[in-house]
Amino acid sequence: MTSSQKRNRTHKGKSPAEDVFVPPQPATRIEHVLDYSRYFSTKRQMVVFEKKFHTRPILPPNVMHTPFFAAPGFEFQNAMNWQGLQPFLGINLPCYEDLVRVFYTNVKITHVGHLAIEICETMIHIKEMDWMTIAHLQYDGLKLTSGTIPEELNFDRALALSSMIREDVEGENLRNVGSLKMNDRLLHYTWVHILCPRGRNFAQLLNEDILMLWLIKNNVRINWPHYIMQHIIKYRDNKMPLPYANLITRILQVYGFDLSNEQPIMLGCNHYFGKKSMTKLNIFQVNGVWILGRPHHAHEEDDEEDELPTQDVEGGQPEAAIPNQTELLTQILSGIQHMNTRINRVDQRMDRIEIL
Repeated sequence: MTSSQKRNRTHKGKSPAEDVFVPPQPATRIEHVLDYSRYFSTKRQMVVFEKKFHTRPILPPNVMHTPFFAAPGFEFQNAMNWQGLQPFLGINLPCYEDLVRVFYTNVKITHVGHLAIEICETMIHIKEMDWMTIAHLQYDGLKLTSGTIPEELNFDRALALSSMIREDVEGENLRNVGSLKMNDRLLHYTWVHILCPRGRNFAQLLNEDILMLWLIKNNVRINWPHYIMQHIIKYRDNKMPLPYANLITRILQVYGFDLSNEQPIMLGCNHYFGKKSMTKLNIFQVNGVWILGRPHHAHEEDDEEDELPTQDVEGGQPEAAIPNQTELLTQILSGIQHMNTRINRVDQRMDRIEIL
């Protein structure tokens, strides 16, 4: 066999590379790859979403179980009620993670101070009076910006902190919430998990924490809608986990968005700030009164379950009853099928991308 014949010989199952022809594929648009085009009106919005928010984590929402804190020993909730915060702290709604990320992709504060969001080609303008409808919050009071302290407040950090710490730790280098009195610690917990939620450093006492606790305790009226908007923009711009998931659900409900085709994440017992939160805060009920620390000489009362509030869903309907075992198995299988379908779609999109 000649050398030319050897070069022309082909092996079984293989073909020369020069005989393979791959026709050019049309470019796959980003909205087809992500399958989120229903949320956006422009490709620019889609690109911003994909680069900055598509994988951004979302802070788990927390809900204050207000009736529980009517028990003897608790006082911090009175300052919250004076601020008119009780309805906001109790927003009990599921989370829609896709919509939360879309919300932050398009949210901005207008030149007149309104919160503006475009979702599903619908523009929302939240004006001052609208906050009362959304969360029963008045657009009134002291306007604060994170990191700044108005001079007229005459705020003394050391004096403010000394009014919050326990007597047994006075004079020590205080850097965390473990040194706070019980009601101040509960107020701080509400601040960092619900009012101004953050993703880490929950136990640290930041200067802003001390200022806000001091203002709330001294009944200084704060413009909470203004502060919440500032917090939203701060976390949008600084690559931080996204807060206020349940508030965003409430906004979408108020403005008539159809959420029936979205996948909700229902709140569980870990999302409620109530009796189950007390143990990790070292707070116990003794002789009918809630106190800080577990005493060894008194009878501790901790055998009753915390009755959590009924969770609201779209349209204000109560959450469905807990399913039986058959219904639960059906829901699990349905969820697995839905997940497999989404995985197959992602694989198909990735195949299209690899061809490009």
